[in-house]
Amino acid sequence: MAKTGAGKVAGLAGRAKGAALVAAGVGVTAANALAVRKLLQLDPHVRRTDAGLARVYTVCGEDGERVRVLNVGGAYQSATYLGERWHEPVFEYYRAFDRMFEAEGAGAGSGADAGVAADAAQPAGATCSADAAQPADASQPAGVARPVGVPFAIRDVLMIGGGGCAWPKHALMTRPGLRVDVVESDPAVAEIARRFFFVDKLERELSSREGSAQRFNLIVDDGLGYLAGCEKRYDAICNDAFAGAAAAADLAGAAGVRAVKDRLNPGGLYLANVVSGPEWREFRHLIRLINELDRLFAHVTVIFASDERFSDKDNYLVIASDAEYAFSDVIPTPERKDAAC
Repeated sequence: MAKTGAGKVAGLAGRAKGAALVAAGVGVTAANALAVRKLLQLDPHVRRTDAGLARVYTVCGEDGERVRVLNVGGAYQSATYLGERWHEPVFEYYRAFDRMFEAEGAGAGSGADAGVAADAAQPAGATCSADAAQPADASQPAGVARPVGVPFAIRDVLMIGGGGCAWPKHALMTRPGLRVDVVESDPAVAEIARRFFFVDKLERELSSREGSAQRFNLIVDDGLGYLAGCEKRYDAICNDAFAGAAAAADLAGAAGVRAVKDRLNPGGLYLANVVSGPEWREFRHLIRLINELDRLFAHVTVIFASDERFSDKDNYLVIASDAEYAFSDVIPTPERKDAAC
């Protein structure tokens, strides 16, 4: 796909549908309240977190299905089905992260720098947690360039911003070869994820099925700090980091984007969940992020990832890589025209 700049995404505002299901980073406004007016809040729990009070409660839809949600500082941070569907993604943008797997099977040499060897990296499966290192499993080293034509495969994923670990649960339960490190900056949120959002069950399931839960690591650390101190490389890095309704600003700037790219394997993908309203003043942060990605990556793609049931905000999944991949449901945009925001 051609490079994406400020002019190229200006048309995205017209595509905003104005009614999106937004998890991390959406304030509970009057419109949100109207959207959930038919839901009943059940089994409430309150915890104190770095971003304010966290409320965990269950909502029941008209079909009777129960969904447990995490609301921190007035913003939805995560959700999970209860019962047998505990690991299935509730929100559309969770499912959108699966777009990364559409890149699998492509030749690693299809992009500008995809075949360039990375510098020193630890073996896949190692962790960069400041507390303790887990033993690496047997796998080919991360950061080693794939020869041109060798299919791209996603084995190691980093998610920055854990919340209730909704997407990692889904991915790990459905993809046996996948390893996921989750970095959550708030220890209280990490504890909530284990107690109320089935992260403890995920670890038990992995241990029961495979004899070990090492494919999953929940690390309490700051996202940018983790990237700066980490030597491991990843095939994909997902950014879903929010403090209440606000996205993590340090990851959206030039230093954050560079830190992400430095931790990607050749041909690797950076996927960022961006929440925006239809107004231009709300839309500018999406364009600014795309411009930053545009400076360092050869290809930037935008996918509309909203769910129209609950919120007055929109979700966009922004995907950046130095390799060119074909993704489904890409928003068509005009060619690049440099413009100031």
